[in-house]
Amino acid sequence: MGISDKVIKAFGTDAIASYGIKVSGTLVVYATHILLARMLGQSEFGLFATILVFTAVVAQLSTLGFNESTKRFLPNYLALGKVKIAKVFVSYSSNLTLISAITSSVLLGGIFGLAQISNVYPDIPIAIYLGLIAIPVLCWTHLTESVAIARSFLVRGLAPTYIGRPLITIFIVALAIYFVDKPDAIHATIALIIASVLSGIPQSIMITKALKKEFDGVEEKHPDESIPARIWWVKQSLPLFVAQGFFTLAINIDVLVIGLFLDNTSVAIYFAAVKTVSLLAFIHQSIGSVAARRLSESHAKLQHTTFQNFFRLSALAATILTVLGAGFLMLAGPFILGLFGEGFEAGIPLMTILLVGIIGQAFTCSSQEALLVHGHQKAIATIQSVSFFINIIANIILVQMYGLMGVAIATAVVTLLRALATYRYAAQQTGIRLIARKT
Repeated sequence: MGISDKVIKAFGTDAIASYGIKVSGTLVVYATHILLARMLGQSEFGLFATILVFTAVVAQLSTLGFNESTKRFLPNYLALGKVKIAKVFVSYSSNLTLISAITSSVLLGGIFGLAQISNVYPDIPIAIYLGLIAIPVLCWTHLTESVAIARSFLVRGLAPTYIGRPLITIFIVALAIYFVDKPDAIHATIALIIASVLSGIPQSIMITKALKKEFDGVEEKHPDESIPARIWWVKQSLPLFVAQGFFTLAINIDVLVIGLFLDNTSVAIYFAAVKTVSLLAFIHQSIGSVAARRLSESHAKLQHTTFQNFFRLSALAATILTVLGAGFLMLAGPFILGLFGEGFEAGIPLMTILLVGIIGQAFTCSSQEALLVHGHQKAIATIQSVSFFINIIANIILVQMYGLMGVAIATAVVTLLRALATYRYAAQQTGIRLIARKT
């Protein structure tokens, strides 16, 4: 049996659906970025890129780690027939994360307002305030996606946000051209809010219906088992909140640092380069998402050999596909960046450097998932927090010394080191190996 046959057999339709949707969605999002760059111009596009990254980071943090713990607990509970506990977990995590997101938006709005009134930061753009409105909806869709991934409702869970949201956004911005001479970041942010709502509502409805059927179809084997205290779920999720939070900040801090120290045009050039490289990130992310469920199930059923083999296969598939994609981007880079408009070709050297970190992440694909299902949330949090602080220090120092090149170098090196550290610890604690030992 060839490698491709093994991959298809191991991942099945889960990987095919996830991979297909994320490929399509990534290309759609990338196309909308190209169109927005041309419609808004470099400076306004740079401002909108900063808002896009900022709202995404806050929305991710507002999930409090439940978007990751859902992938562990929900498959585990249903695999063991603990339907009642699974229902309570989903309800509790949904309500808590929504409250968290609304609170975050209100607090940030107040902080920005005070900073502006007191002249600490008097020039906060209106578009940034508008971006806060999208945070609760983005947070809700993050958690809904996690539920969809945990139960393989991939088309219904991923298509609305990966494909529907960017298409609606670009349609609204294009429509604005007929009413204003030149659309700006405000128009783009309003479009993002509307698109998030219009894509998030049907996604939530479809997943809720599918999950109800899933619950009804699983036999309850532990009807009298007491439900874990809600605080226990919070304690289990908080380390993941720290880990995912630091990871989210780490992979986005480069854009935020550039927005702080350089101008909007620099943000636009770097954003175009990093998004071009991120076309490859969906490979290991898609495989890792599917691996999270499979690893959790094999661990719950004590299938250690299956666990090991699936980990190695996921890493092999992710690495091969990522390296092939990197080679293509190196050849097509000048043409692709040129699509954003005049001057964006300056991001080619940045793109080359950033590819190193992406390949490193693919090579250690599923290491974090392996730690997660073994209950090593605190270790994940520690690795992510340390890498974040290293990343932010390196970015701040190097951006002032070497500009955009300094940010790219700092980001690529820290990304590579974080991936290797995660794999190293996972190998020590779970026994996983990228290369099987001979007996």
